[in-house]
Amino acid sequence: MLSIEWHGESFVLDGRGAISWPARRTVILTDPHIGKDAHFRRSAIPVPFGSTLADLERIRALLSDHGADHLLILGDFFHAAEGA
Repeated sequence: MLSIEWHGESFVLDGRGAISWPARRTVILTDPHIGKDAHFRRSAIPVPFGSTLADLERIRALLSDHGADHLLILGDFFHAAEGA
């Protein structure tokens, strides 16, 4: 993890692909693409099972580890419309 200052605010860059904003008790995450494994399998692209559960567990751990009350997602949450 790396702490940075930007425009007078402190942030923590987390190696799991997220940014923590401690002053706002917020974790910022970009493009988790929940459901991408099922989408690829429907298109006959072999991918391992369980990546969606692993992604959700990573998000849970990020919120817990940073003591966050809020999750801010930038970009796409679901991989495809049918995943919603």
